Amino acid sequence: MAKAAVMEKKVMTNEVVKTKPNSKGGVDLLTEQAVEHSKEFKNGIPKNPGCTLSYEDLCKFFYHVIDKKDEANEALTEIKNDLSVEGKSDGGNGLEDAGISHSSINNDGVNLLRLTHHLNQAGELAKIETSIMEGKYKNICLICKEPIPLLRMMFVPEAVHCANCAKHSR
Repeated sequence: MAKAAVMEKKVMTNEVVKTKPNSKGGVDLLTEQAVEHSKEFKNGIPKNPGCTLSYEDLCKFFYHVIDKKDEANEALTEIKNDLSVEGKSDGGNGLEDAGISHSSINNDGVNLLRLTHHLNQAGELAKIETSIMEGKYKNICLICKEPIPLLRMMFVPEAVHCANCAKHSR
């Protein structure tokens, strides 16, 4: 994910126009409100009031989530390439969304397990990415309501329980 940079350009009238690169390879003019909003957070990541991490750790975690999501998507592509894509529909259990028909699994339980794991992981990581970008991410254990430490979050980004509660809930 590219970091959004705000650039200033002097135009013929000597007034400063601020622009930001957009997803289409061009630039968008920024309103004063957008310029002020961009000063609230660096790296394009908003502060998340419900998160107990420092802003620097939140940024580290966010980019870690992006990397893990990319790894999961690369693994999905690799699995899809390993499987022959032919046959009938899977009945809408998620495999079709990944571009794989049910008959292409050929009873290969290992690939099915890997596929399911990476589909779920990519989906969970995408939800985390969205919640951070919306400023709604919380690293609070759903059971004990204590903060989930950064080390656990880096090891298991999609964790919703602290290690202690996860151990006791199994």
